[in-house]
Amino acid sequence: MKTGEGDRIYEIIRGRRGRDQAISSYQICLALGWPPARERAVRQIISDESMLWPGLLVCSVAGAGFFCATTCEEAFACETWLRESRDRAQGKLDAFTAQCRKLGLRLGGGEPFAGGVREGIAKIIATKDFLEPNNH
Repeated sequence: MKTGEGDRIYEIIRGRRGRDQAISSYQICLALGWPPARERAVRQIISDESMLWPGLLVCSVAGAGFFCATTCEEAFACETWLRESRDRAQGKLDAFTAQCRKLGLRLGGGEPFAGGVREGIAKIIATKDFLEPNNH
């Protein structure tokens, strides 16, 4: 769904043609008169709405910021960065899930505890192993 905030961000990014003209979320906040604390919101709006912006392929790569791709190489670099980000996130999720299972918490659907989630998590957090994880 497009928003007024997204439309304002679109107006800024659409003039940024090529990686050399990329703009950071911090710079977008400044251009909009928003506090820098809204950087995360800027990134989320771009993520949610950029596919709705007509005629633009909005890209981002680590260290560059946001820009409209003007070459296949820029589009490929963005795709590579997105795939690497996804893979890193999947690795973090896998490690988190494994840690939860070690603690007796089963995530991923259904009721993870017979006594309910709140009671089960409270029991796990109250254990000495949870509070002092380096004692293994």
